[in-house]
Amino acid sequence: MLLYKETVFMEAITMNALTIFQIALEFWGIVLCCFSCTALLLSHMQSRTSQKLKLVMQISCILLLINDIIAYIFRGTPGLAAFYLVRISNFFVFSINFIYMALFTRFLWRSLAIPANRVPKRMYLVYGLSIIGILLLILSQFTGILYYIDAQNLYHRGPFYIISQLLAILGIILNFTLLMQYRRQLDRPLFYAMLSYFILPSFATVALIFIYGIALQNIALVVSTQIMFSVDFIDMSLRLQRTQDAFLQAHFKAEHDPLTGLFNKAAGLQKMKTYIESMQSDHTASLLFVDIDDFKKINDSLGHSAGDYWIMEIANLLYALCTSDDIVCRFGGDEYTVLLTNVTDRKTLETKIQTFMQCLQEKAHAKSQEVHCSIGICSIYGSGHSLETCVELADAALYDAKRKGKNGFCLRSLQSNS
Repeated sequence: MLLYKETVFMEAITMNALTIFQIALEFWGIVLCCFSCTALLLSHMQSRTSQKLKLVMQISCILLLINDIIAYIFRGTPGLAAFYLVRISNFFVFSINFIYMALFTRFLWRSLAIPANRVPKRMYLVYGLSIIGILLLILSQFTGILYYIDAQNLYHRGPFYIISQLLAILGIILNFTLLMQYRRQLDRPLFYAMLSYFILPSFATVALIFIYGIALQNIALVVSTQIMFSVDFIDMSLRLQRTQDAFLQAHFKAEHDPLTGLFNKAAGLQKMKTYIESMQSDHTASLLFVDIDDFKKINDSLGHSAGDYWIMEIANLLYALCTSDDIVCRFGGDEYTVLLTNVTDRKTLETKIQTFMQCLQEKAHAKSQEVHCSIGICSIYGSGHSLETCVELADAALYDAKRKGKNGFCLRSLQSNS
């Protein structure tokens, strides 16, 4: 008799421990879902429709866990409150599973990006199965065909309980075939994440054979949801980054010369125009027109590869001459235009030009080749000037340098109009 009482007492302790563990596990699941809902609300990377769908799925998971906790707490508890809470919570646990199956189908369809005019009939079949399942649940509240709650507020399976499971299994199979058919339209990580919706509940069902008393299927559903949404969020971030990178790359190509990496003529002159037209009365700048002397001779005697080499080398030397506020562009062929915005006096300007020419001379000497440039400079003082006038003066100064024997520079000035 004593041994029997001890056995009953140990079973009660075990059940209480399992109930506490179950509640704690589902409580942390609720916290995780709430965190995910907050992240979804703060995210701006997805459409409103997609955001709403994911929020509804997360809220479904929260309601599923809350009702499952209520069912565990009040099962077998006498009283009117427990009478209603046990019945309502069990009804919602079953119905939310069917609702979630339909929501997942919608999520899967949106993720696969199937055109609206090619919606698979299997989707409508899953929706139909969900509706049938919920209708059977409503009917079961009056007939007990799927499950019933006894006078002690304890849950029992009904004679047609297997039908509810078959409906769920059939819906999962239909979704699985849909995923496998269109899997190539998903990135691999997202594909594997969606597989968790099918794999984790299956493992949970097997585990229930050995660990009875814990709602592993509900927990598996919640875990798979967080895996899918986390991977989907990362996937969207990567796709957005790739789109931004592609846009920046296209923008860079549109503005830059492919050989030298400098601004091309159109982009460079537009930036120079904007700067010159915004100059104030106390501002100064210098517009340089740079031309490689006898470039045709270099191409003819050394080949076009040598010509391309010197075009790139001179571009690099001019770029090194500039600060972050200066603008340098390839004007075309063997010509460059440079706007120095931080040169305040002639001596500093001449020092920069001489440094450039010396570096070029050293590089040409190292290759035993004769390569040098002529430079025309337009020093700009004050406001009220146009880019066209500055370019004309720099071009005229360039031809002055050419006439003086090349490999040098000449300077013209443009005073303020104000």
